[in-house]
Amino acid sequence: MSYGQFKRFSRSLGEVKLPEIEIPETRLEDFFLPADEGDQEWVSSDGKLKLTYPATWTEADETFLGYLDQAGIILEETELLFFAHRLDPEKQAVALLLVSKTKGQRSIEEITKEIKQNIEEQNGKIEIEISEQDNQIIWLEMALEYPNQPNSYSKGKAIVNESGTYLVIFSSYLADWPKFEQEAEEILDSVQFVL
Repeated sequence: MSYGQFKRFSRSLGEVKLPEIEIPETRLEDFFLPADEGDQEWVSSDGKLKLTYPATWTEADETFLGYLDQAGIILEETELLFFAHRLDPEKQAVALLLVSKTKGQRSIEEITKEIKQNIEEQNGKIEIEISEQDNQIIWLEMALEYPNQPNSYSKGKAIVNESGTYLVIFSSYLADWPKFEQEAEEILDSVQFVL
């Protein structure tokens, strides 16, 4: 009896046709790169600093900013305001964008001395060069080495103000810098200080 029911059931299945489903073509890049939607603007909470960066960048949330602050990546007496990264799977390269502000007026000499001290405490070596200086704006270039790690290169802009010094730093591995150099220049050139 069960066998008979099974045969009748299997015959009815032969007449049922499943709908055809078209699977859209997907590319691996679509999972890693957001669609290019132009530029985004970031403005500091005090409204004094703003910059523009491509929509292909991923901004860190408040939790991650808190973690970076706690991890000692940021200088003493400095607040991390913005952190974003860009992964380029096609070029197999990553870049970082970091904006921080000192909690009081500090000179660029004090800041570079503290950066060097922090890196040396972590068994690293750093060379910091001030490439341009104009009233409030100072351009920095940094080459960083750690044992058993690829060398890094950073370019940044420091804006010295009576309320504190803002640091905007664009970083990548030294070997990847040529892939990001133009983008770094565009982002750093977009930085504006509003009085």
